[in-house]
Amino acid sequence: MLRQWCCAVVLFSAGASFAKPTYTCEGPAPVEIWKGQYGKYKVKDGLESKEYTGFLKREKIKLQDKCSLPILEAGDVLMLTYPEKAPIFDEGNMKFQCVESDNPEKALSYDSLPATGVANPPDLLLKCGSDEKYECHDGSNSERREVLEAKLKKKKQEIYSISIRNPDLPGDIAYRETVGKRIFCQFYNSKTKKVALAFEFNGVKPKAAE
Repeated sequence: MLRQWCCAVVLFSAGASFAKPTYTCEGPAPVEIWKGQYGKYKVKDGLESKEYTGFLKREKIKLQDKCSLPILEAGDVLMLTYPEKAPIFDEGNMKFQCVESDNPEKALSYDSLPATGVANPPDLLLKCGSDEKYECHDGSNSERREVLEAKLKKKKQEIYSISIRNPDLPGDIAYRETVGKRIFCQFYNSKTKKVALAFEFNGVKPKAAE
């Protein structure tokens, strides 16, 4: 039986006079949380080198309370390790909802939501031969996927990813709806009426007029 947290949580932005939506947390909490960014890294083979994309600039972070994260920034990527079949993986009942923090009635359009879903194993288990100091495996993308999935299965765990992409980067123009704003997001279980995870993030600052 999954553990459920009993207490309601109210979040406040620094310097703000309004309260964030009130919610009740639903466990279990993540086993561990890593914050970083997607980036390119090179694997050298003699005089040759090949470029790969992976989860870089990693730092371990903790929940602020039972289910809320520290404030995030555009470009941040999270990797959250959960027990298997945790509520956040329940696609049938879990809803990912985001609103403007200072205007909770203003929901973000679908195209502006951060990207979420089960993590891609090759992003986490890097290819050996680079200067990155993370765990690696000298195999293809599919082989690295199999290795990490086997390791997680043994531990009865899964990894969930959240990517708050930067609207200043190519391909992320849809995120311009968040520029200059702070956004509140939650993973809401429509069956239990509880929240598995909640966080705020700052959209990029508006560019100064030229």
